[in-house]
Amino acid sequence: MALLLAIKQSTDEYAVSVRKGLSQFPAHRRKDSNVEAIWRDVISEVFVRMLEFGDSDLTILADFRRQPEVLARFLVDRPHLSMPQPNGDRLDQTLQAVWQGYLYLAKIGEETLDRETSRFDLSKRGKDIVSDLAQRAEVLRASASNPDASALPECFIEAVYEDVNRKAKSIALSAMFGPAYESGISHMVKLVTESGAQADVRTVEDSIRRIMNATTPDDIRRPG
Repeated sequence: MALLLAIKQSTDEYAVSVRKGLSQFPAHRRKDSNVEAIWRDVISEVFVRMLEFGDSDLTILADFRRQPEVLARFLVDRPHLSMPQPNGDRLDQTLQAVWQGYLYLAKIGEETLDRETSRFDLSKRGKDIVSDLAQRAEVLRASASNPDASALPECFIEAVYEDVNRKAKSIALSAMFGPAYESGISHMVKLVTESGAQADVRTVEDSIRRIMNATTPDDIRRPG
């Protein structure tokens, strides 16, 4: 539940920031921004859609007692692919809400040509926007069938967050440096090397190293 509370707090703070004109929405279209801010705010934009869709209740996805039901419904019944409409089933509504968040990721992927979320790039690899999440859900389902009595099982909300987080980072990199962002980064470093002092080059290289090694937006600011 701690993860879910953190998600809600982050999305609430972002919504307030947008309403006050302090943050531009959507994050991936900003002209003057950085990877950390875009990454963080894309995550919030995705989860706002999940939290506000219909009668969704993401706490269901964080309830370890309901994980077998959640995973079976997602992998077998697949209600998220049904017409999104109220049917009185909170779990169905919640999985449809997750799907709405992923549709938003796919939309951003088309705009940024991001290889982790663009339908075109995913289809070339025989994948779709939820393929990675479904693969992770299969692993969780197998674990739920043979639980480790010494530890609580990982919940589906954690898998959703980790997948959204990874995709949001790729979107942020694509928005800042282009879809082939490694080449874009190399070109930027080359320009700094040709025109800047050695100290500037080291600063840029250190910043890029932090970004590429980061697993969350907060990691970018951590020393080390």
